[in-house]
Amino acid sequence: MATTTNYSWTTPDDTDLVKDGASAIRTLGSAIDTTVFNNAGAAVAKSLIDAEGDLIVGDAADAVQRLAIGSDGNVLTVDTAVDGKIKWAAPAAGGMTVLASGSLSTGSGSLSLTSISGDYKNLQLVVRDVYPATGNAINLQLNAITDYDVRIDGTDNTNLAGYYLFATTRHRCYYNALATTNNENLLVIDIYDYADTTANKLIVSRFQYNSAAPAGSGSGIVGEFAIVTGFAQSTAAITDVAIQTNSGNFGAAGTYVLYGVK
Repeated sequence: MATTTNYSWTTPDDTDLVKDGASAIRTLGSAIDTTVFNNAGAAVAKSLIDAEGDLIVGDAADAVQRLAIGSDGNVLTVDTAVDGKIKWAAPAAGGMTVLASGSLSTGSGSLSLTSISGDYKNLQLVVRDVYPATGNAINLQLNAITDYDVRIDGTDNTNLAGYYLFATTRHRCYYNALATTNNENLLVIDIYDYADTTANKLIVSRFQYNSAAPAGSGSGIVGEFAIVTGFAQSTAAITDVAIQTNSGNFGAAGTYVLYGVK
């Protein structure tokens, strides 16, 4: 007797004289019924999925279950304590989340960001293309803290190198004695362990600006950069971050982004 290609169901040969057609049909029908039944029993029913984004995960040997979609920003995480051994969860570590962003106004000399979430390890504030229209500095203030220890270490300017500021009322993070226009100016401020309530808050700020033909330098572009380190003398968790010019308004409508860092 011949058999089918895939499931080896028994069928008559071309030369066979089929004496009992009903029996042959029953034999073939039973074979088809058994195969379809077994395959259907081993298949995953589409009714297991309830919503867009659901996943099917292994539950045990020859068993599956539905894993519902997680929340925005979640990632798949292995957790051997849960059924199915994987789950949706917030990233455990690493990464940066934008907490606030926007443009600075030339009609203002300050930017204040309030009600900052305490769910991150550090904060980073990035300010681009801005300078103080008058005065020579941009300062940082956290909460209402008015007691900071600060040191500025600079390069290519004796006014900056080893410049100390002790017990100041604001953290001087951008010393702009030369630049009077926007020339790719950049300010980056890191505030470490900002939500901690047991220690002073370490601050590291880095700034860079290009000054086109500053007084006494001759022609050409002069670049300045410096690193400012210090700490705010307060153990309170930081919820408000502000930058302010020494005097007057910002000289350019730059942009800012505040990141929460895991």
